[in-house]
Amino acid sequence: MESRRPPSEMVFSAVFFLLTLIALGGLALVTARPTQVTSWVEKWSEGIDIMLVVDLSESMEADDLPPTRLIAAKSVIATSSAAGRKIASDSSLSAGMR
Repeated sequence: MESRRPPSEMVFSAVFFLLTLIALGGLALVTARPTQVTSWVEKWSEGIDIMLVVDLSESMEADDLPPTRLIAAKSVIATSSAAGRKIASDSSLSAGMR
């Protein structure tokens, strides 16, 4: 024979489950800190995005271009950049090597 729970206990469990879901949903909503946007501001900017990609593998240490390929690439980047712009230092160029 199976033991069944009384109907009042089943109702209590269902109500408790629903209240727990509502409380967790409210907690998620409060944590998200929703805001209401009342006005829009349009901002325009113009410019050119340039990305320089430099190979930092061991093959760049080859000495077919004096002194190495990496130093030659840095030199080309430095001479072809716009006047007055600072070129990334050696430490920031090698930041991607990990």
